[in-house]
Amino acid sequence: PAHFLCPISLDWLVNPVITPSGITYSRAELELWVRENGTDPIARSCLISPLQLQSTIIVH
Repeated sequence: PAHFLCPISLDWLVNPVITPSGITYSRAELELWVRENGTDPIARSCLISPLQLQSTIIVH
């Protein structure tokens, strides 16, 4: 299902995290994006710290 895919890599979520906007990403993909851009890739809101990310558990 699409909700198990990272919107950045379009691959399975790995070590998923959820941003304050509620969007889930693979941690490594999002951390790289934030280092380069400083924003949430979809919501475009400012993400200045990995501390803003929350780990999430996906049960399947």
